[in-house]
Amino acid sequence: MFATDLLKELKTERQVYLVTPKDKLYYALKIIDCNRNVPQSNINVLKKSIKKNNALHLRPILIDNEYYIIDGQTRYESCKQFNLPFYVDIIDSSDWSNKDLISINTTQRNWQLGDYLRYYVNFNIPSYVAFKTLKETHEHITIQMLIAMFNETSQRYSLNSKAFKNGELKYDSTNKTTIFKWLAWLNEINEAPIYPSLDNKTKRNQEFQSALFRKFSSSNWDNCKFIRLLSEYPHQLNKLKRVSDFNEEIENIYMSA
Repeated sequence: MFATDLLKELKTERQVYLVTPKDKLYYALKIIDCNRNVPQSNINVLKKSIKKNNALHLRPILIDNEYYIIDGQTRYESCKQFNLPFYVDIIDSSDWSNKDLISINTTQRNWQLGDYLRYYVNFNIPSYVAFKTLKETHEHITIQMLIAMFNETSQRYSLNSKAFKNGELKYDSTNKTTIFKWLAWLNEINEAPIYPSLDNKTKRNQEFQSALFRKFSSSNWDNCKFIRLLSEYPHQLNKLKRVSDFNEEIENIYMSA
C-alpha cells in the first residue's frame, strides 16, 4: 500500500503502549511537582468528552522512563476515575527538562499566572517565593495587581505579566519599600472602621485596587487622611465597577476635607 511504502524509509524512535487497570504501571505514574495543578473542572469536561466519544488512543500520555507524566495529567486522572485503559508514549528522562513543561502545555491551554508562580516557587526562585508569601498573607490582592505592585505601577500591563511568566520578576532594594508600603496602605483601607464597610467583592476588585495604586504612587498621598475622610464620607465604593468611577470617588473623598 502507499502508506506502507512511505513508512519503510522512516526510522522507529519510540513505541506507544497500552496500559490497562490490571497493569502495575497504571497506578505508578507520577506527577511532576513543578507542573500546573489540574482543576477538577478540566477533568470533568474531559470525562464527558470520553463518555461521548473515547478518542484516547489518538492522544497517548507522554511519560519518561522514570514514570513522570510530561504531558497528559488530565487524561491520566480522567482515565483513573473511569477505570479506563490509556496509551503511553515513553521518552528517556534525559530528553526533556522542566522548562519543556511550559512549552508543551501552553500550546494546548494557556498556563494561568498561578501556574507560573507554582512552577518558579518549586525551584525556590527568591522573588517568586516572596511573591507567594505576600499573596498568601494578603488574601484580597489579586495576582495581577500584586505583579503591578512589584513593578510599582497601577496598571496591569501585559509586559509585566510576560516578565512574570518568563521568570524575570524583580524583588530587591529598588522595589521592596514600595511593595510593603502599598500593601500596608491597602490593608489599612480594607480594615478601616467605616460605614458602610467595604465588602469582600470590593476589596478583591482589581479596578478598585488599580485606582488606589494610582493614588499610592503620588508623592502627596496621605493614607491616614484618606481613611479619616472615608469614615466621614457617604461613599459608594461598594456599588462601583469601572476604574474611572473608582478614581472619581476616591478623589471626591480625598478632597472632601
